[in-house]
Amino acid sequence: MHYILLYKTIKNLPLCLRRLLAKILAFFASLISTKESQILELQSKLCLDGKKISVYSVYKNIFLTIFEALNLKPIMKDSSNLISFPDEKKFTELIKRKKPVIALTGHFGNWDLLAAYMIKIGAPLVTTARKTRNIHLQEVTETMRADYGIKCYWRDGTKESKQKSISEIKKSLETNEVVGGLIDQDTQVSNLHVPFFNIPASTPTGLIALGKKYDAIFITTFCARVASNKYKMFFSEVPKDFGIEEICQFFNNELERIVRMHPEQWVWLHKRFRSLPDGRKLRTKEYIEYLNEKLS
Repeated sequence: MHYILLYKTIKNLPLCLRRLLAKILAFFASLISTKESQILELQSKLCLDGKKISVYSVYKNIFLTIFEALNLKPIMKDSSNLISFPDEKKFTELIKRKKPVIALTGHFGNWDLLAAYMIKIGAPLVTTARKTRNIHLQEVTETMRADYGIKCYWRDGTKESKQKSISEIKKSLETNEVVGGLIDQDTQVSNLHVPFFNIPASTPTGLIALGKKYDAIFITTFCARVASNKYKMFFSEVPKDFGIEEICQFFNNELERIVRMHPEQWVWLHKRFRSLPDGRKLRTKEYIEYLNEKLS
């Protein structure tokens, strides 16, 4: 009940106040030394040729994304002035081809705004996600995403919910919908080790393999902040003849390109390279040691 009350209170605040609150929380979060902030600094330094990304800048983007996503209506009402999408015509023509589309993205910029804008310009967007352990937080998340129109098939970690989610995604592919997937994290799903910043990275393949079975069109798409109240959408179509590994590599290359442009907008605190090609999965302490060794 407290989560819902807090959600409704913050949701109804003016956008400028929500952004200010996000920056304040990011500032205080950045003052706390945690293993996650240590991983953030080490990973960014390893990937960006020694360049150090401030902890505050990364937390600021994360909190801004959360607080903006609580109520995207002020941005969407003025989207023609606030959001630029140079390839919008190409994108809208693509989703009219009467073929299923797999839209690959990551935890970059404002990924909820990306989904909302795709829906606004005509994409019948669906996705799948795992439920949070806190039922009240889950209720907030479901309400928030329902507000901007995304259809989400939720999994709870059980085999039954996973199979149901896959079944629903198959139906969406059969009816030529756009299926979105965030594949930039190291999770316990089917994967391939594909270079990301020249480091082998466990990259999820399940959605890609499913899309190949339905002869889907594959695209990569991202939403970057380009000013305090401005956003830019990026979109690329994957070559039709690419196999699963080549699609994974194409995605990682596109994500790396966009991260190099806006390095503070990716979630560097995630242990992106903890699953090693030899099958080992490093614990947090081991992973920090691994990063330090790579940097030495």
